[in-house]
Amino acid sequence: MEVTMRFEFDLVIDEGDGPVMNETLGDIQQDARAILEEGGQAMVEAAQEIAPVKTGALMMSIYYEVQDVTGLTFGADISYASYVEEGTVKMKGRQFLASVASEYVPMIQEQLDTMIAERLAQDTSEDDPEFEFERSMEDLEE
Repeated sequence: MEVTMRFEFDLVIDEGDGPVMNETLGDIQQDARAILEEGGQAMVEAAQEIAPVKTGALMMSIYYEVQDVTGLTFGADISYASYVEEGTVKMKGRQFLASVASEYVPMIQEQLDTMIAERLAQDTSEDDPEFEFERSMEDLEE
């Protein structure tokens, strides 16, 4: 049986809306997809390094797939992958997928959080028309 792990990442954005924000959201989604692609590829490479190798088929069956901008599926699609990962009555499991996931998933989430914070910091800069409008309204009130 194949082994599949699905991870959902949080893209938490606390910001107003408007034309500048809509552009920023598009940039965030594009960057998030790139981070998930890079993270998924890194997970595959790390799992391939520690997967037991007899014929190489298990190692070559390890894959990832990005769904939308918040989902990542990671696994091995060869028929005996679950037996190697989880073990059997006669064989101890060798968690080549779970160990990689437990290391990489938090790092991917951290990269997403950092990217979002940086993008939102750019969006609320003084070059932002919404910021300039709010600033000019404050000047009028004084």
